[in-house]
Amino acid sequence: MDFADSTFTAILAPLFPCGIIDRQDIHNYKFIKFHDIRFDFLLLDMVDEVTETFGIIGDKFLLHGFSGGGQFTNRFYYLHPERLLAVSIGSPGRPTYLDENEEWYTGIKNFETIFDKKLDFEMLKKVPVLISVGLQDTEKIDYSEESDNFKSILQHGENRLERTRNLYQNFLAHDINVQLMEIDGASHEPAKVLDGVKQFFSKILEDI
Repeated sequence: MDFADSTFTAILAPLFPCGIIDRQDIHNYKFIKFHDIRFDFLLLDMVDEVTETFGIIGDKFLLHGFSGGGQFTNRFYYLHPERLLAVSIGSPGRPTYLDENEEWYTGIKNFETIFDKKLDFEMLKKVPVLISVGLQDTEKIDYSEESDNFKSILQHGENRLERTRNLYQNFLAHDINVQLMEIDGASHEPAKVLDGVKQFFSKILEDI
């Protein structure tokens, strides 16, 4: 609430449905497309509804996500950079790298085939990006048994700290306007990144 009050903004906290088709599945939103469901379109519909209901002017917004939300935010950024003022990607366990040699989700090799849309690198470069992770977020995570899509994730690191640092380096290599924020004393704790995220977003709003 302090951020909303100080910046005169509205905060939307989407709650995506889970257990659709597969009742045990609570991860589908992270990967944007699940069967015929597009969670990026659901978010855009929510944003448009809030904009219309409260008379908010402008079609661009700030987007922050942590952990699974960080994965969603990472991928939404690739799909809709034209809708974003800035994006904050926090501690994603399975990042999608700008790697044209790796299949989706680890890379973007078949991005256009899956989403019927080309990835716009020039537009991506126009969006300021904050990547954040706790310095103690070092628990080993291995998704390679879940799907062939994730077998290559281990080459980017065994934990979120390593994979997040590699995502930052990957963005730098593609001339993305990116910052890396590492929080000492934090493991996988979303609350501990918020002060830095609010500072980042506040600066973005001051500059527009």
